[in-house]
Amino acid sequence: MLRSEQERRATHESIVRLYALRDSLLAEKTGDPELRRLEAEGVEVMIQKLERQLAEYITHRESTTPRPKAA
Repeated sequence: MLRSEQERRATHESIVRLYALRDSLLAEKTGDPELRRLEAEGVEVMIQKLERQLAEYITHRESTTPRPKAA
């Protein structure tokens, strides 16, 4: 689980980079298409893992942050 806002930002940046990598693997026209597909699937698994960690962090942060009282 992520422990700080700094880790949350770094994880978000990693997710953005991984999406770009996955898209470039799928768009590539050279080499073995099956290997590229498998690589893209592996990147997608990493994206999903990081997205779960990010969601857990945000949920935990929201549940522990005091809400302002309505007037």
